[in-house]
Amino acid sequence: MKIYAERPARLVRQIVFDAVVVGWLILWWRLGHAVNDEADKGMTGAQKLQTSASSLSGNLTDAGQRLRKVPLVGDTLQEPFDKSAGAANQISVAGHDLGVGLDNLGNLLGLLTMLAPFLFGVALWAAVRLPYVRRATQAAKLRATEAGMDVLALRALQHRSAADLFAISTGPAAGWRVGDADTTKALGELHLRRLGLKPGKAEAIVSRAATARGAAAQPDEA
Repeated sequence: MKIYAERPARLVRQIVFDAVVVGWLILWWRLGHAVNDEADKGMTGAQKLQTSASSLSGNLTDAGQRLRKVPLVGDTLQEPFDKSAGAANQISVAGHDLGVGLDNLGNLLGLLTMLAPFLFGVALWAAVRLPYVRRATQAAKLRATEAGMDVLALRALQHRSAADLFAISTGPAAGWRVGDADTTKALGELHLRRLGLKPGKAEAIVSRAATARGAAAQPDEA
């Protein structure tokens, strides 16, 4: 698989682009965590409420149990303390639930903060880089095969501008059609250069393939 170009100019652009995308993802990952941390600060108050209410509930329960030992009126004196301890215990439970809710809210806010930018960055990278990886991988395989440079030359004729093509020769299509080895090689290298790839070691292969195509293009003699 050919992920990066071989020529410095395009290789540098690709590395810079990938670095920018990675930096973008890291930035929003850290921002998401910062939002989560800010939301989690609210848990401190909830935890203090839970701890204080739990401690109060325990103290009221202990006080009620001591008052129960008072002769004749012990049960009467204990009852309001038990009710207050129950109320304090409910406040402690509410503080715990509030802390859990704030924690879940912080996680959700952090996720929402980074999710959309994350998806945008990944989608942008995929849209820009994956088509190149596919084309460059195919071209890298073709440049080393017997008919590969011939196919690359055809792709150059199909996709390169007229100015690029006529910079090679005055009749690039005609030269390729009749099997001119130099034209075929130049066209194939033009397509490779456009992808930021270096020419393959296929000069002899190009010559054989071009000669074979040229022979096939000649009319049969009577």
